Amino acid sequence: MSAGTVAALAPGGATVTATCGPLTALAPVTVVDPQPHDDDMSVAWIQRLPVLDYVWGSPQPHVDGWPAAGSTVTWRARIRNWSPFPRADVACRWLLDGEVAATAAVDLAPDGLTDVDLPWTWSSDRHTLAFELDPAGAIPEASEDNNRLSTWTDAISVAFWVEQALFDYFHRHQHELGAGSNGWEDWAQRQVARWNAAFAAAAHPLDAPAGVRDRIRLDKVTVVPDGALPLAGGLPTNNPDNNDRTTDLVWGFPASLLDGTMYSDHTTAADTNPFWHEGSLIHELGHARYLVDVYGFNVTDRDDNRSVLITHAGGFIAGTPWMPRTWPWWDHVFYVAGWGEHGPFHGLMNSHYTTIDRYSTMALNLIAGHRATLGNCNAPGNIGAFLNDLPAQNTVQLVDGHGRPLAGAVAQVYQAGPAGGWYGKAFDDVPDATFTADARGCIEAGRNPFTGGGPITHGYGGSTVIAIVRVDAGPDTGFAFLPAALFNMEAWRGHADHGRHELVVPMLGAAPDIAHLLAWPEPGGTRRLRIVCGGATQPQAVTVDGVAATFQHGAWWVSVPAAPSAPSQVTATWPGGTTLSRPCLPGPPPPAPTLTPQAAHDGPRAGWWSRAGHVYHLQASQNLLEWEPAPGTNHWPGTGGWLETALPGTPGRGFARLQVFRLAD
Repeated sequence: MSAGTVAALAPGGATVTATCGPLTALAPVTVVDPQPHDDDMSVAWIQRLPVLDYVWGSPQPHVDGWPAAGSTVTWRARIRNWSPFPRADVACRWLLDGEVAATAAVDLAPDGLTDVDLPWTWSSDRHTLAFELDPAGAIPEASEDNNRLSTWTDAISVAFWVEQALFDYFHRHQHELGAGSNGWEDWAQRQVARWNAAFAAAAHPLDAPAGVRDRIRLDKVTVVPDGALPLAGGLPTNNPDNNDRTTDLVWGFPASLLDGTMYSDHTTAADTNPFWHEGSLIHELGHARYLVDVYGFNVTDRDDNRSVLITHAGGFIAGTPWMPRTWPWWDHVFYVAGWGEHGPFHGLMNSHYTTIDRYSTMALNLIAGHRATLGNCNAPGNIGAFLNDLPAQNTVQLVDGHGRPLAGAVAQVYQAGPAGGWYGKAFDDVPDATFTADARGCIEAGRNPFTGGGPITHGYGGSTVIAIVRVDAGPDTGFAFLPAALFNMEAWRGHADHGRHELVVPMLGAAPDIAHLLAWPEPGGTRRLRIVCGGATQPQAVTVDGVAATFQHGAWWVSVPAAPSAPSQVTATWPGGTTLSRPCLPGPPPPAPTLTPQAAHDGPRAGWWSRAGHVYHLQASQNLLEWEPAPGTNHWPGTGGWLETALPGTPGRGFARLQVFRLAD
């Protein structure tokens, strides 16, 4: 046997021909020029074996599709070696709940994946599971930050399909971010980590104390040739492989995503850069889990394309003080972002991709620990299944923009009809139901005042998730939007038999009044304040601490500091000299309020101190539902408030919690 040496002149491909007497042999040779970022290894993902399909239509998805209790499963770490050269005896270890569970030394194949397994006895209890590669940092490489991956044993699984050109592009450029990532899998794990962090941060003291209870684990990455997606019909993104039921969520990444500028910024580590954080991906996977577009609750109306045909005082109400159009989208008359950062709709499914809105958090917790049931792609067969979770009976207290109950008022409900397109809504000028409020301003709205008896729908072709309520009280009239989502949330709080709600209705009449205040957060640390005024005419001037507001589309608008050092005042002056003032944005937040049960001659009561410019919202546990706020003291005017019970009892039978919000929120 003889041997020879071939010297490479440059990277590329060639064919080497060897001859020995009459014998000839050919061999292809590829010459590579490794880049510095190729000298790297990473933990790509952790898979659970055996692979188990979710069970279509399962009535018990918290059991079906999961390993049997006490059975043996295998956790498999997929290790990526980017180098064209093999690596020998690389130290690694598994950690369970922070303790070393196994150690090993493995040989890594060049430019490929190597597996390291950990057998484990399955339990549905949550444990943290981590895999570390070269834990001592003994091997010099391009990045040490991708050598450790941590997940949860009970996590919901997601799988990604990515076409080759996109996969290669990410390896060429991810390292340019300077964040320790070195390829598509590192990028994907960053998205999953941000997703899980948002789940954990979605804590709402009353409605979701632990945030979203589920966690997500990347279970599989499949690299396919360019143009291969989708593998079984559908869309290349939403439906990468309609035949795959092994994971609970799926998404595809076609090479065509490189045709535009979506991933062209290689150096900015900011949430506005999808090459760093693709928040829209998490939004779309929210749909795959069954969440709906919360922004689809919005109601639009334009002079050239009216959807609200309700009239009052001789004309359409949209774009007037009875129903102002809304900044920053002047074709909107209902805009869920106007509920503020502390409202139930600010977050992922309303295009604020770094947080999970409270409404979606509560919806996700209804299926915590469940495998997929009617599909794992966007959109599954059960998308929005929760929209019809409504209490059997609903009491709605009508209050004006000052928080005063509208005793004896007449309320007319206008239901949304179909308007075509995504989430279209049309409101005609004929009320669908009429109610009369009692002495507390309460109406009994039944189970579902949003449709004519059918289910609530929200999708292509129309949406019935919002009703418009007209309220007449004496000489004044007001209009407000009533979202079905508030009924959903009340049912999820355990009030399936009887939900209680409050609806703020700015009441307008001939008398001058600063009828309602609302604020939106703006970029740059300011707030856009909306001021609705009543009167036979509009004020001639409206100011907030001397800053002039502008009248647009039915309301007065002004930008003000988001957190002024002292409470702010809005002042309005009408023709003829009438001037009114009202507190608007408060100063610094007050300390957390406390409830102090006190003895009273007619039973226990709890009191709190209020502060101008803040709203206090009290909620009691199920066994305190007979408690109601004393008339006139359930909101911000005054120096204190009382929660009273008409029946003698013992304080502390349940809990009573108090939330405080800035008035602008």
